[in-house]
Amino acid sequence: MDDLTLLKLLIQEKKYPYFTDEELQGFLTVNGGNVKLTAAKLCLMKADMEKSIKVGPITIENPEPEYWTNLSKQYMTEYQQESNTNNVSSGYYNTSMRRADEI
Repeated sequence: MDDLTLLKLLIQEKKYPYFTDEELQGFLTVNGGNVKLTAAKLCLMKADMEKSIKVGPITIENPEPEYWTNLSKQYMTEYQQESNTNNVSSGYYNTSMRRADEI
């Protein structure tokens, strides 16, 4: 699954459409391609949406803002956990050093 498709799934874009594909791709680019970080930010944007959106003859009711805020917190927590896992060091001490001639 590509990043754009995953992002659309996480922010439930099929059920609650709000962004164009170009906008979503732009947000992904701005956030360094990180899907969870982008999803967290976009959920907060969806929290500020109107109570309903009219798409042609169809009116789509949106969830309460707390729904999007809670979803955003979940994705932000997952993003931070992933970031911490990727930045794990071997401890407080440097266990290897470069030779003076390598510097």
